[in-house]
Amino acid sequence: AGVDRLLVAMADEHYALRLHALRHADSHFDSEPALFERALEMVRAEADPNVLLQLAMSLGESSDPRAVAGLAEIAARHGGMRWMDSAVLSSLASKAGDFLALALAKHPTISASILERAAVTAARGGDLSPLAAAVEHPDESLRLRLLELIAKHGSGARDDLREAVDRA
Repeated sequence: AGVDRLLVAMADEHYALRLHALRHADSHFDSEPALFERALEMVRAEADPNVLLQLAMSLGESSDPRAVAGLAEIAARHGGMRWMDSAVLSSLASKAGDFLALALAKHPTISASILERAAVTAARGGDLSPLAAAVEHPDESLRLRLLELIAKHGSGARDDLREAVDRA
């Protein structure tokens, strides 16, 4: 019954009910798949800034890889919203590399600020592989900053990444 009430509240017309339902539901995303599925639906349908910020933070509670895709979509569609970059980044933790790889491949409109901060998180965690896509990024300034991360954190970087750093 509790799950059913949360599902209804997550789809309510009033933003405050959706916001509070997300806060209560997110700790159950992994144990109650219907709640996580509803949150994924909200990624595409939600328009309220308060709910979007909570949604970005709530997705970080799930271990489902689709949460990273949802975060990338939120960042692409709403990255200019105040505090959204922090909300998305707070949800990444060990998933920063996955986020970066997906963002660079599928969401070229994500702000350079979010990409760079996700790259720093990934590099500090030892995950340099997603930074390989940085070699092809159209924003030269971002590309150089990401390549600097490889140079700084890349004691185990692949040879092709080291060569890209040297060429830059």
